Amino acid sequence: MEGHRQGFNKVMDVVDFFLERSPEKLETIVFYLFSTENWKREEYEVNYLMNLAYEMAKKKMATYISKGVKFIHMGRREPLPQKVLDVLDELVENSKNNTKLTVGLAINYGGRQEILDAVNKIVDRVRSGEIPNDVPINMELIEHFLYNPGFADVDLIVRTSGEMRISNFLLWQSAYAEFIFLPNYWPEMNDTLLLQVLDEYNRRQRRFGK
Repeated sequence: MEGHRQGFNKVMDVVDFFLERSPEKLETIVFYLFSTENWKREEYEVNYLMNLAYEMAKKKMATYISKGVKFIHMGRREPLPQKVLDVLDELVENSKNNTKLTVGLAINYGGRQEILDAVNKIVDRVRSGEIPNDVPINMELIEHFLYNPGFADVDLIVRTSGEMRISNFLLWQSAYAEFIFLPNYWPEMNDTLLLQVLDEYNRRQRRFGK
């Protein structure tokens, strides 16, 4: 449980780094806080994580609105507790005009679920006549019905804890993302590691299939 709390605290440390000390201009950063698969964990752990998400959003993240941070929620709303939804909605609404840094909070998020939900939304609109049934299903149409339409493709995914998998994170958006795998646990993330990550990313040659 303490590891979860330290992990949430580290989110704000990383946001501070990119707001104040980063040599790079970062537009958006997304934190994978709770996946659609995490509901399979023990009930007491899920309840703790939901209460922790509420507490952090209410007491800590809200203070970053005045620093120019724009918050977005990435994920399904159901079955998140209403108090968590309310505080996420408050963060999103009160920060919607900020432009310094966009922080995505991936809570109740799953990459496969996002794509499936987008396809089902298209099917529903075709059935209702909102979308003509002869409209081709292309990438632009699917992207329009993802959780956050217009969200840019991911440049870099950093996976901590020595794990070598993507864990259902931003599958559509990460088609040409660079990956960096760190042996360090997430609560160990610090300025030195972040600078090392940025340095490694800047050495990569990105060709996008060309």
